[in-house]
Amino acid sequence: MRKISYVFFGVCLCAMLAMGAFSQKTGDGKIHYTSGKHIAKGLDCTACHDGDGPKKAVTGDKCLSCHQSFDEVAKRTQDMEPNPHDNHQTLQNISCTECHKGHTKDVVFCQQCHGDMKLARNSKKN
Repeated sequence: MRKISYVFFGVCLCAMLAMGAFSQKTGDGKIHYTSGKHIAKGLDCTACHDGDGPKKAVTGDKCLSCHQSFDEVAKRTQDMEPNPHDNHQTLQNISCTECHKGHTKDVVFCQQCHGDMKLARNSKKN
C-alpha cells in the first residue's frame, strides 16, 4: 500500500510540475506562451493537439478551427498599432505558427524585415 502511495504521489508531483512548466508565466506575471494562455482558459493539450498527441506540431488550420479566420482575429486586435493580424503578410494567409510558437515564446514575424517594429495596444481605439 505504501508503494502505491509513493507512485501516486510521484505521478501527482510530475503532473503539477508539468502544469507549472506549461503555464508559461515569467517574472512579470504575464503568460507569454500560446500553450499557457490556452491552459489558463481551461483547455488541455487535446484542444490543439489531436490524433497523434502533443508530439505533432499544430497547424494554422487547427488554430482557425476555433479562432475562425484572420479577419475575425484582426477584429480582436484592432486596438494594436500596427495590427499584427491585418497587414500585407496576413493578407497572404501566412500560418498562425509563424508568430505563435506554442511552447516557446511567441515571435513577431514582421520583425524579420521591420526589425525595430514594436506592437502596442492603442487605448484610443475602440
